[in-house]
Amino acid sequence: VVKKAVIMVMIVFTGIAATYAQDSIPDWFTNLPVKKGFVFGAGVGKSTDLPIATDKARMNALTNLTYNYNQKFETFAISCDSVLGPDNKIHEVITSFKIKQQAILKGVEMDKKSVDINDDKTSVYILLKLDISDDVKALQKEVDANAALRKKMNKSGLLLKLKGL
Repeated sequence: VVKKAVIMVMIVFTGIAATYAQDSIPDWFTNLPVKKGFVFGAGVGKSTDLPIATDKARMNALTNLTYNYNQKFETFAISCDSVLGPDNKIHEVITSFKIKQQAILKGVEMDKKSVDINDDKTSVYILLKLDISDDVKALQKEVDANAALRKKMNKSGLLLKLKGL
């Protein structure tokens, strides 16, 4: 009977610990925000040292942000290629500012930060955001300069997708 009680207590504490560990992960970490004109990236860093955990979290968030940035524009470029054909030059424009942005990561800001201290290990969660409105404007300018392209994009719904970036 005592053995069963000890096992039950251990199961309950394990369940509570698992629930607490899951609850300490911020919602924005698992469900990145979506906001027109912005791209987000989240990262976590773990260490016994807070500054090291923070640095790891920032590097992981930058990696995630870069991936999300590329994915957002690449998805749009692929849509353009499939509707307009590969000669539409949108892919070329997107590639040029993707390369530029990867090199500098200009304009990245910390949006949120959460610190969770468990025993001797610190977990830092960071959410970064990047304003992509200049890139969207550059792309819009390229489209506006080509009346035939703009007409095709408008007819196919791609112009609305561009405005939604």
